[in-house]
Amino acid sequence: MRKQTLILGCAVAFVLSSCLFVGKIEPVDKRPAAVIKIQTEDKVHVGDMVVLDGQDSSDPDGTVASYSWTMEYDVTQQTPYKTCPGWGSCDNGHDQTCCFIPTARTVFTIRLKVQDQRGLSSPWDERVVTVLNRPPNSVLSLETKTNLENHFVVGQQIWLHGLSSSDPDGDDTLFYHWQTISRPPGSSTLAYQFQPSDVDYHPTNDPTLAKRCLMVPDYPGSYEVALGVSDGDDDATDTKHIEVQEDAPPCITATSPDASASRLIFDVGQPRRLEVLLVDDDLDGYPPGGQLSFSWSIQPDPNQPFFPVSGLDEPALNLDPNDYTSGQQVRIRVTVRDRIDRDLSSCSQQSDQCNLVADCAQWVTWNIEFR
Repeated sequence: MRKQTLILGCAVAFVLSSCLFVGKIEPVDKRPAAVIKIQTEDKVHVGDMVVLDGQDSSDPDGTVASYSWTMEYDVTQQTPYKTCPGWGSCDNGHDQTCCFIPTARTVFTIRLKVQDQRGLSSPWDERVVTVLNRPPNSVLSLETKTNLENHFVVGQQIWLHGLSSSDPDGDDTLFYHWQTISRPPGSSTLAYQFQPSDVDYHPTNDPTLAKRCLMVPDYPGSYEVALGVSDGDDDATDTKHIEVQEDAPPCITATSPDASASRLIFDVGQPRRLEVLLVDDDLDGYPPGGQLSFSWSIQPDPNQPFFPVSGLDEPALNLDPNDYTSGQQVRIRVTVRDRIDRDLSSCSQQSDQCNLVADCAQWVTWNIEFR
């Protein structure tokens, strides 16, 4: 009985002592949570809009009252980004959503902290946005135009350039690599010849910086030329097909007077003019002339050879009436040449025309009698 009384007394004492510490229990204010959601594609490049949303942030005891954004980046540029018009800022902004447009390749760290209505702040949430490189654009252009038959000819200067190539990122140095992918059998033509005088497009002797080059095909056939452009990280290539044919000889197609007449009668003492009116040529048709040249020669009588008229390379010859007498018969010839030194020895000197190709005259002859 004494033992039971002792136990009961201890239990009463414990209850009474516990009641001494019972007071009002206040609820615990739990911290809000910041959550960043990126509403942008996984790959971000210079010029892309990067949108970050904090709408998934929450407060277990109520609602989120305010948002605080911060931004860090690892380049020396003062501001390697632009703000998005009409959007909140990711750099010290306080909107639920923020946006920025990177202007340089770097790594951005964006952090968000929110507060609840009682002023309790959340831990920082962060997202890392890496701005990736975009490959350059290679654009190979033929500066030299083809002839009317839509091809180039052997020995022609063909200018090519990559001036329209570009870097989407805007700040990369571009490097150029010219090459011939294919060429006709027997050809040793390179895709390029850098011209020292071409300083506007090739300011140094470094061929990787040459935006413009010269190609001179040495053999007829098909060529495939490529321009590789690199920004140091990625490459791009553009190609062009170039069709080259033999440079046909120039053809005298019209004269004044008509040289096809068997004989022309000129009055002694009356000035006369012999003239080439038209020349058909792959590159240098006359007019305007290009690299065509004209040479004149005269046969004073049938028993003498042709003598050159020195110092004259124009397409016309003025006859001095005092140089000829009544009854004199002469032959006057004009020969046209282009940039290629063609061998005309296969033509007889007594022939009125020299045709290396059918119906294409490299020289014509006027048969003239003075009366």
